[in-house]
Amino acid sequence: MKIKNIYYVIIAIFTVFYSCSSITGDKVLNFLFDGVPDTDTLKSVVDQNVKSDSSLQPVQNTNKLIKPIIFLHEPYKERMCESCHDIKASYKKLMNLPELCYECHDDFQSTYKNLHYPVESGECNSCHHPHQAKLTKLLLKSIRELCAECHDLNELLNGDIHSGIDDAECTECHNPHGSNENSLLR
Repeated sequence: MKIKNIYYVIIAIFTVFYSCSSITGDKVLNFLFDGVPDTDTLKSVVDQNVKSDSSLQPVQNTNKLIKPIIFLHEPYKERMCESCHDIKASYKKLMNLPELCYECHDDFQSTYKNLHYPVESGECNSCHHPHQAKLTKLLLKSIRELCAECHDLNELLNGDIHSGIDDAECTECHNPHGSNENSLLR
């Protein structure tokens, strides 16, 4: 039994000393816990996003490169994984969606009479990434692309109601979460 405790002490000491720098700390966290991205993975994601999205291309500005913006969910940014995840099983959430989201965010289900289907069914992750995204509000895709996942935009934009608004964002008129008006109008 003493040998087992010695191993725990050695692992703890190794973890403390090896994780003094942010780079090695990330490697230790990545090794010990599933789901913690290492620095190389995050850099790779940023690089891929820059290559695949021309709006994020670095721009030369007085001899300094402007890095692409990655939006981080505040608990993820602060490494407060335990605010959403079970610390004994990092892949397991503390509670189901949307209740988990409503711990910090507005409870749309009690706010609006008419709910957008993903909100009503608790599918927050069908539009938002829980950790990080290259789009504001942690959106997985642009607003138009997200709407087109379920709605036929060609049919809608060719109809009488939406004619002439080809480049408008859907959320200018419609609330993406819910509304007290029909058609989720703002």
